[in-house]
Amino acid sequence: MLKVHFHTHHDHGIAMHKIAQYLMEYKPDEVEVTSFADCDINIEHIIGDHGISKCAHDKQLISRMKQKKFVLLWYCFERSLDYIKNSKFFNWAFSDATMIYSYLVFENYGFKEQDNVVYGPLGYDHTFFKFDNKIERLSNSIMSTGYIASTECLEEIYNACKQARATMFHVGHNFNWNRIIYRQGEKLTEEQMRLIYASATFVSGLRRGEGFEIPVLEGAACGARPIVFNKSHYQWYKDFAIFIEESNFYEVRDSIYNVLLENINNPNITTSEEERKKIRETFGWDVIAKRFWEEVLRRV
Repeated sequence: MLKVHFHTHHDHGIAMHKIAQYLMEYKPDEVEVTSFADCDINIEHIIGDHGISKCAHDKQLISRMKQKKFVLLWYCFERSLDYIKNSKFFNWAFSDATMIYSYLVFENYGFKEQDNVVYGPLGYDHTFFKFDNKIERLSNSIMSTGYIASTECLEEIYNACKQARATMFHVGHNFNWNRIIYRQGEKLTEEQMRLIYASATFVSGLRRGEGFEIPVLEGAACGARPIVFNKSHYQWYKDFAIFIEESNFYEVRDSIYNVLLENINNPNITTSEEERKKIRETFGWDVIAKRFWEEVLRRV
């Protein structure tokens, strides 16, 4: 029996808590979740890019990693990699980790191949987020998520929607510009999220920062077509997403506008049954967790 502990702090976002929840839910019988004191291996979330420098000076994190064998769940964007290459802490962490699970492929950025690094996507709740043809989908609409910051591309989406006379559904905080169907993210249930995904034509994964964009999977599973930046860590979505180039405000706005305009009367813009089947088979948490635990157990 392998005893594991997930160190998921209350400051970690909703996504980190969900990831830990589903990895625990789909763990094999030979894995037991326990306290840090009793565990054989500790699982840590490493979040970048601002979080990277904090990790290197986090005395409690370093203490945990020195006391126990550790696995790193890696959520870091490419711009954090220069810092990592020159960090004694991360050079040690990379060599000493039992396993690092990452959706960003380090070898694409000059890192040497390592046996303890496993590349793979994150997942979504395949038992809940499903296509429902009984829900009316609002033509020419985009669902977005996140707080207000330039990294979230909310103003670009809003202005593109305004220009195209489209509708923007936003799930997040303090975002209440005119002509937006707004919902307060903290108060939404999973069922409410599913209904919004199922009502939207597109779901946005447009982030100027690290992130796997689990809402892209949830939305695509419900039929919404994802729009993401053409960056390496979004290539997991290559079979079903629309890619645009990351650029300045005006070019991103215009790219979104063009997607809206080109598909305004497209009856096939929603994800197809075949695409949703592939999404289920690739990104369901049962599939992700099975491989994750197989790789952990193989290395232990």
